[in-house]
Amino acid sequence: MRVIAGSYRGRTLLAPKGEGTRPTTDRVRESLFSALTSLCGPELGGGAVLDPFAGSGALGIEALSRGCTRATFVELDRAAVRIVEENVASVNARSVSKVILGDAVDLACRGRLEGGPFSLLLLDPPYRLAWCDIEGLTSALVDADLLVDGAVITYEYARGTVAEWPGGFDLVRRKRYGTTGIDIVIYERGAGAS
Repeated sequence: MRVIAGSYRGRTLLAPKGEGTRPTTDRVRESLFSALTSLCGPELGGGAVLDPFAGSGALGIEALSRGCTRATFVELDRAAVRIVEENVASVNARSVSKVILGDAVDLACRGRLEGGPFSLLLLDPPYRLAWCDIEGLTSALVDADLLVDGAVITYEYARGTVAEWPGGFDLVRRKRYGTTGIDIVIYERGAGAS
């Protein structure tokens, strides 16, 4: 697995071993970031990115490589956290990265998620995680004022998942890549989000 574009282009990234994580394929990652570049500009808006189900950290690192100024990575699996830390170190991004061991939904609900407010939220949760958990995370981020107005949210999910975004979250793109779906959503503060 490699960084596709930007200042870290071509750098090799490690992936956690085992079935606990499911790295986004290069094809899907390339397509996702092409869409984000088209929507946000060549530096993805230049703000802070949250990768709350980090796995290897590839999505957040790709965002840093393309122009985000800082990143927060959250991962529940201790071995995966070590991989994220190694990957962040391998691209010399320690000074602009925060790696947190924990449950992103729980941390957000308790107001203990550091590094915000975020302009880019990259949701690539385990496919077994229910949509209500994703809604809970986004609501908690809004309640804690951790999303900037106009924040862009991506959500990767398995085919068959029904994602119904509440008011305040404007679905601007929905794509399918084989068995994977991706939504791109823009958060609008004060437009009905809870």
